[in-house]
Amino acid sequence: MMGDKSVERVLHELEHFDIPIRDWSLQEAQKLVGQGLLSQEQVDGACKRYQDRMDAESLRKYGTATPTKKQRWDYWALLERERQDIENAKVPANFVNMYSGKYSSGQELDTSGLCGCIATLLYFESQGVREGVMTHYSPHDVDENIQRLRELRDTHLKGSYQKQRGVVLVERPNKASQFLETGIRALFPEITLDTIVYDQTRVGKVSLNPSQSEWRTEQHGRNSF
Repeated sequence: MMGDKSVERVLHELEHFDIPIRDWSLQEAQKLVGQGLLSQEQVDGACKRYQDRMDAESLRKYGTATPTKKQRWDYWALLERERQDIENAKVPANFVNMYSGKYSSGQELDTSGLCGCIATLLYFESQGVREGVMTHYSPHDVDENIQRLRELRDTHLKGSYQKQRGVVLVERPNKASQFLETGIRALFPEITLDTIVYDQTRVGKVSLNPSQSEWRTEQHGRNSF
């Protein structure tokens, strides 16, 4: 809404925000100039800093501050090829990518690059049979994490178990991790669940080895379920 922004807010938007917010802020700035609350030099300075930032970004992306349409298309085509290369790269069968989860009845499951994400490691044992589940999701995607755990349970974990243990690796406990833990306990009412806090600069590779009844990270070392 026009007229309800402070001078500092208008200058900040002129310097940092893109269209359409900048267009609205420019109109607001002109009103403030007319009221004597803002000088034209301040407005011009904020706009220049914005343009300098955009020019620097263009130089980084396209090698020029004034890219042609072809240069822009070539840049986005390069990004798309890189994205496809990542998707098509061969990932080990036991590696759990971000936004995914896997089940194992013996083979070790691994993931890495948590960077604030939540890794869920669940272990089940019955009459010598050892099974495990690992998921790797952003804390903003707890619903998807729980849904994936439900799918893995319904597909693979259909027996009764003498032992059910779980570890939730989080960078910091918060409402998202608490909600996830509640969802896990709803899926597996008899599970014993521990929350382990990690340091993203030290946690490194995360592994779940059902056959050895253990989990480990570079930060926490080897741990038994």
